[in-house]
Amino acid sequence: MLRDLLGILVLQKALLYGRINECCATDVENSYCIPALLVSSYTNKERGNMEFSTFYRELQNSTEMIRALLSGVEPGAARLKPSAVSWSILEVVCHLYDEEREDFREHLDFILHRQKEEWHVIDTEGWVTQRNYNDQNFAEMQGKFFVEREKSFAWLKGLQNPDWEKTYTTPYRTISAGEMFACWAAHDNLHLRQLVELRRLRLENLTKPYSLEYAGDW
Repeated sequence: MLRDLLGILVLQKALLYGRINECCATDVENSYCIPALLVSSYTNKERGNMEFSTFYRELQNSTEMIRALLSGVEPGAARLKPSAVSWSILEVVCHLYDEEREDFREHLDFILHRQKEEWHVIDTEGWVTQRNYNDQNFAEMQGKFFVEREKSFAWLKGLQNPDWEKTYTTPYRTISAGEMFACWAAHDNLHLRQLVELRRLRLENLTKPYSLEYAGDW
């Protein structure tokens, strides 16, 4: 009875910390968990490899979706803004370029390798006007973004056994390497949605005076 109780307690603790394979071994005859010697677990490593492959593939896919959404857009149309406070397609591209080289890749490197360096402050809203996004050359900015994205892919591929659970405490919050990588992929999704909306606006201008009602609700 006592051994059964001890086995249950050990199992509960193992389940609580997600380390069942490190904390117990099974007594087949009596079907309970008994303390065992700690052994190396590959669970976190395998999960990390899986996450890396998934996030990397998402980033590759979203890169091609961005490329497709920019295709065929004329420089003039790329500067059109739905409102004074909204972004144009060109401003989105400039933002993606700056984020690629000054935020996600840079800050993921901080978390993994540069713990003692001070987190770089970014000003995504301010940069739109400070860096004159809407006055830039549309074709050149596309090229610059895709060059930086290729640098990111090469950098990511070169990582040696990264610890995705490693964290960095910024003045605003604590964030892990895995979370930063996930947010990098999600950031692409955010602006893919924005680019789709902007392409819809472009299409509405191109198709006037025809109604688009038959296409379905937007």
